[in-house]
Amino acid sequence: MNNYVFDHGDFDPEYESSIMWNTIEGDFFEQAAETPGPEGVFVGRIEPKIKNTVPTQEAYPDTIPYCRQDSRAVPRIFLRSSLFTATESENKIRYAETQLAVWGNDPDKANKKLMFYSGQRLDQYDLATWQSIMYLAGGREIGQPFRVSASDILRVLNKSDGGNNIRRLHNQLLRLNDTAVTIIDGSKEISYAAYMSDIAGLDKITGKSYEEYQLSKQTVFCGSLIESLDHDSKTKKYWVTISKSMKSLCENFTYLDASVLKTLSHRPLALWLYGYFSSHKDSSNFAYTLEKLSWLSGYSEQWLNANNETDQVKLKSFKRTLKANLDELEKATANGEKFCYDHARFNKNALVCITKSKPVSKKKAS
Repeated sequence: MNNYVFDHGDFDPEYESSIMWNTIEGDFFEQAAETPGPEGVFVGRIEPKIKNTVPTQEAYPDTIPYCRQDSRAVPRIFLRSSLFTATESENKIRYAETQLAVWGNDPDKANKKLMFYSGQRLDQYDLATWQSIMYLAGGREIGQPFRVSASDILRVLNKSDGGNNIRRLHNQLLRLNDTAVTIIDGSKEISYAAYMSDIAGLDKITGKSYEEYQLSKQTVFCGSLIESLDHDSKTKKYWVTISKSMKSLCENFTYLDASVLKTLSHRPLALWLYGYFSSHKDSSNFAYTLEKLSWLSGYSEQWLNANNETDQVKLKSFKRTLKANLDELEKATANGEKFCYDHARFNKNALVCITKSKPVSKKKAS
């Protein structure tokens, strides 16, 4: 018999101070009312046995993060990179072990975080589909296959299950399956003494150089966004498996407001900005240059140079697009966690200064 931890009522998982801890005994989840699949693989979204409760990742470290209906969970490193770009294009170019932009790895600083990607270029619409898969899989053991229908995914995406949407969804799932992502955290210092100690005790790393050993220890994720995908064309249902390697990223998820995502669903850059600034839960004020945001968001694949005439044209275009999307972000977050930017400083010197404020609780407001 185990004790499990969960939290009660309406709360924001990003703010630990608002969490009320309680314990229950026994299994937390109950299976949705649908028959088990082959070899005991369950289907359908599972729900907590006690309504209005959300299990914590600390209590269930081997499961995909569970979300309430009003939130979506995404690894912070995904939101702080150009993995899911803020651009919108039908031309899906293909990358082969390409290094992407990621927070913590500015061109003018020592490399701390590195991300390499192989696969077709992904955008915010692909991220929305991946979020929906993770939402439907919430609470399940990482690495175990589960079944989900195209209608289920489209319902979460607030889309009809018409032919065009089903075809577009199928292509997105194939694209997410055909990916290879490697994330390296260079801030993890691995001493030579530790290397020598492990060589003495572990035969499996014998033959690795110190550099190879260090890299293996610094790699926090290596795998596909969807490890396996099997499709039944008649029933329009999929068997999906999320890689066990995703466990290392599940410890650092950001919970996004589903209503804001819906409002901004046709604004790729505003979606990227919302995810990026939401992922920095310990900060309330941000200041960014156009060059940095255009690089991190994937608007430009290279760091633009404000002194270069060609890049100046790109930065001016990005500034216009950015202003429109910042305005949309302000409006979409007006009733919750507010994101506001300094209009005067943006217009004067193109410095993006964002202020993020926590939502006022109903108790305090009354």
